[in-house]
Amino acid sequence: MAASQDNTVYGALLVTFAGCCFASAGLFVQLASRQAGEFVVSFGSLAVCAAVVLPIALARGRRFLVSQHTGLLLVRSVIGVTQVVSLFVALQTISLVDTVLLRDAAPLWIPVLLMLFWKEQMPNKLWIGIILGFIGMAMVLHPTYTTFESGYLFGIGAGILYAFQSILSRRVDEIGEPVLRTTTYIFIIGTVMMAVPAALQWQPLSAETAIHIALSGAFLLASTTSLLFAYNYAPAYVLAPFGYSAVVFSAILDWWLFGRVPTGWTVLGAILVVAASLLIIRMSQRHRSVTKG
Repeated sequence: MAASQDNTVYGALLVTFAGCCFASAGLFVQLASRQAGEFVVSFGSLAVCAAVVLPIALARGRRFLVSQHTGLLLVRSVIGVTQVVSLFVALQTISLVDTVLLRDAAPLWIPVLLMLFWKEQMPNKLWIGIILGFIGMAMVLHPTYTTFESGYLFGIGAGILYAFQSILSRRVDEIGEPVLRTTTYIFIIGTVMMAVPAALQWQPLSAETAIHIALSGAFLLASTTSLLFAYNYAPAYVLAPFGYSAVVFSAILDWWLFGRVPTGWTVLGAILVVAASLLIIRMSQRHRSVTKG
C-alpha cells in the first residue's frame, strides 16, 4: 500500500509540473504572438519538440518508427496538432487563463463524443455534470459583454479537439504503442503540417521573439512528456484533479505579468467547469467498473 501511495504522489507531482509547464508554454506563445503569426509560432514550437524527440527515437533504430497502426497514429497526430494550433490562435486574442480553462474543459465533451461517434451508452447521471460544466463555460465566455472575441471559439474548439485526442490516446494505449513513438509522430507530423502555412506567413523575427518561440516549444515538450510519464504511476481519474493546476498557474501568470485579474464570472465559471469535469471523470470511472464487473 505504501508503494502505491508513493506512486500516486509521484504521479500527482508530475501532473502538477505538467500544468505549470503548459501554462508557461501558453505565456511564451502570447509573447511571441506580438510579432509572429500563429502558424510561425506553431511551426517553431513543434519543430523544437521534434528536434529533441526524433534523435532519441532514431537511436533505437529506424524500425522503431514503423507501426502496425500507422493510420491511427496519423489521425491522432493530426487532431493533436490542430488542437495545439487552435490554442495558439486563441491565445492571440483572449487571456491565458480563459484559453487554458476552455481547453481543459475536454472532459465535458468526451461523453458526448463517445455517444455520437462511437455509439457508447452514456449514464443519465453524466448529464448533470455536463450541464453544470456548460453553464460554467458560459460564465467564462462573459455573456454580458457586447462583443465576443473569436478566440473563445478557438478555445472551445481546442477543448473539443483535446477530447477527441484523449479518446484516441486511450485507443493507442490499449494497443500498446510506445509513448516515444506516439510523441515522435505528433511532433514530426505537426512540423510538416505547419511548414507551408508558416512559410507563407513568415516575416523576420527579432532575437527576443525567436527565444520566446523556442521556450514555448521547450515547455510544451516538458508538459507533454511529464503528463505521459505521470500516468505510469496512477490512473488518469486519480490524477485528474491535479491537471487543473494549469488553470491556477495561468491565472497567476496573467495577474503577475499582464495585470489581468479574473472577473467574478471567470472565477465562478472556472469553479463550475473544474467541478463538473471531475464529477464526470469519477462517474465515468464508476460506470466502466460496473460494466466490466
